[in-house]
Amino acid sequence: MNRTEYMNALEKRLRILPGDSYREAMAYFQEYFDEAGPEREQQAIEDLGSPESAAEQIITNMAIDKTSVPHKGIRKNMNALWIGILAICAVPVALPFALLLLALVLLCLLCILLMLAAFVLLALCVAVLGPVIFAAGFTVLLSAPAAAITCFGMGLFFTGFGLIAVYGIVLACKWTIIGMARLFGRILKKKGERNEQA
Repeated sequence: MNRTEYMNALEKRLRILPGDSYREAMAYFQEYFDEAGPEREQQAIEDLGSPESAAEQIITNMAIDKTSVPHKGIRKNMNALWIGILAICAVPVALPFALLLLALVLLCLLCILLMLAAFVLLALCVAVLGPVIFAAGFTVLLSAPAAAITCFGMGLFFTGFGLIAVYGIVLACKWTIIGMARLFGRILKKKGERNEQA
């Protein structure tokens, strides 16, 4: 990349600045290359870094300069506000998306765990309901023996079903947690392998 290509790429990135700020930034880079001279042009390009990072840095610096000094007049304040917004937008886009993805994954995991906890509580309630129904059968044993036998049967059924359900759901929780741990282990392992290759 030579000076002309670098300045063209930089110009495309800095066009979003207000007029005065754009001219000021372009003049800075022109002066930088003029001082370096044609013989040190490549060294100047290496010192500045890529046009994208140089533009991001100049927008950030202008935002800090414009907002730290109070300006009189609405136009100057709007320029400072515009440069501040551009500086925020110049932050790499991947970071907010990564945080959003992480939040979504964590919320999905939390929903799964809460659903499993709800099923455990439901099964416990059914298991506790069984002895209550069984005990209710004794209250009607003499007045309605058929109802008492029904209560005994339902009480035993709900107790057994509740205990089996609690056991099954606890096993499901165990395997779900183990599965999530293995999944995250694989993800971290793949990420580690990519970092080692880079």
